[in-house]
Amino acid sequence: MEIVLRVQGIISKKELPPLNHEKYFMLFLYYYTMLIKRCLIYSKKIKQDAKYLRQGVQITGLGSDSFKGCIDGVQAAFTKFSRQFKEDQLQVWRPDSFMTYQAINIYNRYFYPARDIDIHSRAPFGDGIDPHNVLSVIGRANSLIHTLDNQVEYFKMSSDKK
Repeated sequence: MEIVLRVQGIISKKELPPLNHEKYFMLFLYYYTMLIKRCLIYSKKIKQDAKYLRQGVQITGLGSDSFKGCIDGVQAAFTKFSRQFKEDQLQVWRPDSFMTYQAINIYNRYFYPARDIDIHSRAPFGDGIDPHNVLSVIGRANSLIHTLDNQVEYFKMSSDKK
């Protein structure tokens, strides 16, 4: 089951590629060393964390009526789709907040475990997503695959003043 959601608002938080943050650089360095030496003893937690790496945004409308309509629409969709699951199988969706305003968090993981996905489903990272191969190395080191389902499309608005 898949839902395509289009929401217009203001980005209030973000976790977007490329990964330049020190935490991810340390993961990259760690896994790169592991791949080269193959004898490095490493923490189970770091290995388990790799499959949860994600990209995402938090969007808010700063109290606008149109964004409130988006929140209502997401809640209505949740109510409709929740009927497809047994009780207690689905986590209840609630809007988050930014300052005092309602917000929506949208995330997508970079990887699936390789054992759960056909190897032919593999998709390359886009040019701007993994320019330094940080994610590629982490994925290979942990038997994780990036697929089309993991890809996110970004649209950017710009104004050309010519």
